[in-house]
Amino acid sequence: MADFAALALAGEVPVLHGPQAEDFALVAEALLAAGRLVPFDADETVIAPDDIWSRPGSGLASQVSQAAALASEGHVHLVQLRGIERSAARSWHPALAALARRGLIPRRLLLFATLLDQDASEAASLPRHLPPRGRGRRGAGVRPAGPAPTRFRLPRGTLGSG
Repeated sequence: MADFAALALAGEVPVLHGPQAEDFALVAEALLAAGRLVPFDADETVIAPDDIWSRPGSGLASQVSQAAALASEGHVHLVQLRGIERSAARSWHPALAALARRGLIPRRLLLFATLLDQDASEAASLPRHLPPRGRGRRGAGVRPAGPAPTRFRLPRGTLGSG
């Protein structure tokens, strides 16, 4: 959790995958955002970061855009970009991470993504990172790697028995 929090607070957009990613998101919501989790389901219409702020076709502000407005006023929101493998994540995820790292997204808007099907071709196109060396613990491994998305796997039992 500490690695995830450090990445999110540093403006990274980590990618979670594994059997307990949804449970991890709920714990992160409670610890980092006082219960303010904003889910956003990625689909084939998401091809650029702009498609996360307004829905393609309608131009209506998405729930992420609304959370960003509240984050600008000082309210922390945790945004879960769910199922990014169903979209053109190889195109928009690195661009979104670059915007976040440059501070062009409100600092109190904490972004992360989840993979629902890590065997999908789009998921395979996202870089994989190894767990940090010398940690010797179970759980999520994270290694920031510049402009590449940071992915870590949550094995069963990460959040207790299961």
